Amino acid sequence: MFSRAPASFQSYGGYATGRLIEIRGRVLRMREHGGPAAPASRWRTLLKTLKLFLSREVADATVEFEIDGEAHRAVSDDEGYVCIQVPRPSGVVGPWLELPARMVDAGRYAVSNDTVNCRVRVPGGGAEFGVVSDIDDTILRTEVERRWRMVWRSLSHDVYRREAIDGAPALYREIERGSVPFFYLSNSPWNLYPVLLRFLDHSDFPDGPLLLRDFGWNGRDERKAHKLDSLRSLLGNYRRLRFLLIGDSGEKDAQIYAQAAEEFPGRVTAVVIRRAGRRDDEAIDAARRSLGRQQIPFHVVDSFDELRRTGAVPEWESGS
Repeated sequence: MFSRAPASFQSYGGYATGRLIEIRGRVLRMREHGGPAAPASRWRTLLKTLKLFLSREVADATVEFEIDGEAHRAVSDDEGYVCIQVPRPSGVVGPWLELPARMVDAGRYAVSNDTVNCRVRVPGGGAEFGVVSDIDDTILRTEVERRWRMVWRSLSHDVYRREAIDGAPALYREIERGSVPFFYLSNSPWNLYPVLLRFLDHSDFPDGPLLLRDFGWNGRDERKAHKLDSLRSLLGNYRRLRFLLIGDSGEKDAQIYAQAAEEFPGRVTAVVIRRAGRRDDEAIDAARRSLGRQQIPFHVVDSFDELRRTGAVPEWESGS
């Protein structure tokens, strides 16, 4: 399957801060990258999704990025991942940049000659706050706590069958208002990046970078570490931007968000947790106490429509 497949760069996009531009991606040997242009059978979808996991990563491959007319190179790690950070050039404006990347060398493998455009989010200087949102069971119905059902949904349901949580797209568009930057944080593996990207677009969610993790059946502690480390990176890179954090009750999001708020005082404007799956009242109560000490609004809701009834949305629009 892979004997003649060239090494190619799959961009995972990135974001720009006031100081730097960060781009992520992976060097892989695989034949197909695209998704279905129309609804497909579960069997066909399963086969196409499995191909995303059967790709072969290429280590020590060189990728060249063009940023503001200058070439910058990065080398893939043992699992093919590439991450490059360069100082942000003056005059960079958003809300999005399209930065070209190309393969330079992949050792004993042939390289794809295609130029890949890396989409980089550039929040405007007038943005009062940003949004970090979980995906699974926060905006996408996956039943993450029922592991095998979640796996079946992820592998066999194409973008046309994936179900957005009721009220989520409309609420997110209302919060965004064309200028608030969104970041999507998930324990889903990078292999599902193209699938999740198509889901966000098809379901009319605000566009934004995805922050996923390496594939593996890691334990809960490692999944928690991924989310917390990603939040630390965002809050550390965006030093003047406050964040609204949205998650669900199924994966310790409340605890993770409360810890991030403690580590970065004054940087979290509000926390929203959607009840999903097994209730963890002890964790919710602990997060409520922690956030209460910091006077951070904390909303635990059964549905996003409930947020409108509480009148909570206007406080985010003002960045309070």
